[in-house]
Amino acid sequence: MRFLLSFRFLGIIFVLYLIFGFAQNFFYADPSSGCFIRIPPSADLNNHKIREAMQLLKIASPSDFSAVCGQITTIDPNISCGQFEGGCFQGIPGEISVDTSNHTLAMVAQTIVRTACQARQADKKVANDPKTCYQEGYTTLNNLVAY
Repeated sequence: MRFLLSFRFLGIIFVLYLIFGFAQNFFYADPSSGCFIRIPPSADLNNHKIREAMQLLKIASPSDFSAVCGQITTIDPNISCGQFEGGCFQGIPGEISVDTSNHTLAMVAQTIVRTACQARQADKKVANDPKTCYQEGYTTLNNLVAY
């Protein structure tokens, strides 16, 4: 009887581990900085590049990390308006799209920063100035490469 109880307990722990392991694909969470970003399921069911890009920003470009965390609540990794060439802001407050399929980690990070800039411009109701946001992305990319 005691063996069955301990086996059941281990089974429950294992199932919880599997659920948590699968669920973490859909969130980036950094409680120490108060950053919580939802990542919807993508076609490949693995959103690790978004999470890794956020970690890279936190370490190598903390000001960009803070700006993204303060503005963005959802990063959609599915191919959308950005198609295979990066990402975009579609006008939904706090949500950006970032394609991760054909890009390095640094390119994903700079795309997150660039599209978050576009979301910030829309939120502040200032004129959409792509040049400013692309420059922000290039500056971030240079910082990441130099890091």
